[in-house]
Amino acid sequence: MSVKKIKDEKILILGGSGFIGSNLVNYLIENNVKHITVVTEKIDERVSYNLGDLKDKIRVIEADIRYEKEIEKLVKDHTLIFNFAAQSGAVNSTEKPFLNLDINGKGVLNLLNACRNNNTSAKVIFLSSRLVYGIVDRIPVKESQPLNPGNIYSIHKILGEYYMQLYAKLYGIKTIILRLTNPYGPRQPFWQSEYGIINYFIYLAMKDEELKIFGDGKQLRDYIYIDDLTKVLITIACANYKPGAIFNLGSGKGVKFIDMARAVCKIIGRGRVKKVPWPKLYKKVETGDFVSDISKIKNSFSWIPEVDLEPGIKKTVDFIKNHPLFIERLKGEL
Repeated sequence: MSVKKIKDEKILILGGSGFIGSNLVNYLIENNVKHITVVTEKIDERVSYNLGDLKDKIRVIEADIRYEKEIEKLVKDHTLIFNFAAQSGAVNSTEKPFLNLDINGKGVLNLLNACRNNNTSAKVIFLSSRLVYGIVDRIPVKESQPLNPGNIYSIHKILGEYYMQLYAKLYGIKTIILRLTNPYGPRQPFWQSEYGIINYFIYLAMKDEELKIFGDGKQLRDYIYIDDLTKVLITIACANYKPGAIFNLGSGKGVKFIDMARAVCKIIGRGRVKKVPWPKLYKKVETGDFVSDISKIKNSFSWIPEVDLEPGIKKTVDFIKNHPLFIERLKGEL
């Protein structure tokens, strides 16, 4: 990976004030990348929390991926486009299916159509989800595994993938699709469980509350620390690849859900794990064990994840404790 290769690129990051986008922005700025435009649906507390220190080094634009006219002009002249704009969560998508379709389906189409009309030479990097696989019969899961979506969110992620592949085929747009597992780390909204369970458990443990585990908590999960994710995004941005290609993106390691929760409590020294029955809707969208086979992305881009779970949790806790705006939010609820 060499950030120098994209130092002078014009980079557009949709959803750039969120968890993944803001970590990418901070990393790019640390490595002297100059031309960064962040698109956010609304200039709100996320911008202050995640990008406040960088306001003089980046351009922040308020625009909504759901509205074609707002996106149409933004793609011009940009050589790298990262699409992190999404509505997250399997349960959320079931409760608000049409909003999810607008953002995760129509929004992707709006972006690609804007590129078709104004910028066919840009690289477009899209985050899909491991949830497109649904319940699997073997792990680790390869990209060739049949898709079996079990919720609205995963259906719309597949729709986004199809759009990305089609526009690569028809118009030559250099798209890439990354099926992401469970990311965690600094700058995630830790007070909202739908945006990342590890960060939410850290939040509960710091308040010395119960970390509720549905069922026995023995299902395997694949967690990837945000620094590993950020670095592979840069590596991909610097590389050549077949347009429309799909890669799994995770740590490639399985951890029992309950062991993750216990690790959070151990590292923080507070909080306690409690097993509770599965809520009806959560049980219906539960996928069981999942671990990504990441051999394809490792071999294609000479990348390996470096941060194991417990060190990653500790890094996240240290960030929260030393970040004034985040700790202020936490103190307000203690």
